[in-house]
Amino acid sequence: MGDLLGATSCTGDDMSIRVDRVERIADATIAGWHLDGPAIGQRADSDALEIDGWVIGRTSPVVAIEATVDGRRRSMIAVERERPDVLAHFPAAAGVTPGFRGWVPVGGATGEFAVMLQALTADGAMHPLGMVHGTVDGSPAEAVRDLGEWAGPDFLIIGAQRSGSTSLFRYLATHPQITGSIEKEVKYFTAFAAYPWSWYRAQFPAVLPVATVVGEATPYYLPHPLAPGRVAARLPRAKLIAILRNPIDRALSHYHHERARGTEWLSFEEALAAESERLRGAFERLEHDPGYASIEYQNHSYATRGLYAEQLRRWLAVMPASNLLVVRSEDLYAHPLSTVNEVASFLGVDAVRSIDAVAHNERPYAGMSAATRARLAARFAPANRDLELLLGKDMHWD
Repeated sequence: MGDLLGATSCTGDDMSIRVDRVERIADATIAGWHLDGPAIGQRADSDALEIDGWVIGRTSPVVAIEATVDGRRRSMIAVERERPDVLAHFPAAAGVTPGFRGWVPVGGATGEFAVMLQALTADGAMHPLGMVHGTVDGSPAEAVRDLGEWAGPDFLIIGAQRSGSTSLFRYLATHPQITGSIEKEVKYFTAFAAYPWSWYRAQFPAVLPVATVVGEATPYYLPHPLAPGRVAARLPRAKLIAILRNPIDRALSHYHHERARGTEWLSFEEALAAESERLRGAFERLEHDPGYASIEYQNHSYATRGLYAEQLRRWLAVMPASNLLVVRSEDLYAHPLSTVNEVASFLGVDAVRSIDAVAHNERPYAGMSAATRARLAARFAPANRDLELLLGKDMHWD
């Protein structure tokens, strides 16, 4: 075992950690990386793993390794150790210190665990590296669900972007019977569909109380043409929640979101006029090329994202209508408690008496001209009527 595994402290509960497998995830932004330890088959009577290895970024240096254990805790390990043996194979990385070594506590887990390793580069981006899977021997502190071969989350908030999905996700995460993913947007069925299922599994807690349901929220699932089929193949019984906002207001909010991110330079009216040309061919390529990612379709689809009926039809073609709940963004903000309890009922958990109804992910921005709003109202009117016919309910957006 050498010095690769050990403990910073003992639990006193005869805990034993075993490493079962180590899994690599390819990322084009990482030039190379390796774990010297832990290795498969190693054991330690301890409450922590020692993670030891090296990593080199292709276009930006790696400054730290983030280790996430079953969504419960995180360790940041600095990448600052000298590794001349590694640099001899990467002459272009002169001046880089690629080595890392640090402790990752896993003692709170029971049974199988997964440590997800991600590289933090100097530009602030996270890049998945791999997974360390193992087993902790011990006794569970509470009755938990028998996850077995994990089927996946119980529910997905599939969109729409800039419609309150962050607020809804955070309100639900405070419910005593609901647990969320580590990060709100996992993006597995869009950006990370090529990653192994074990990577997706590591985005959620490993231990769930018996009466708990678990879910995630990725708004890009709603308009992405391949997401419905991918979800249906993996999670055929998942509950789907779509929170929809007046498409006029959603488009303006989306526009200002991109302006704040520095990805939009046109005026709102110019961006609307340029949208069809910007998105030309993007949907068709997304539909037929699983490895394709369209920045334009994701960032500049201001009006396109508001065509809810055609997006929902793609989901209803592969998922049962009884598994879809559509709520209005306007209802969430006007009546947050009753809206959250409507979702709770849909998920089969108890109603709550109160929530801390603070809007999340809001930002102030200028409005649009009356003429622009009138043009958008006329543009969206047929799509809104189509949505109301599909859902059998009035969205009150006229």
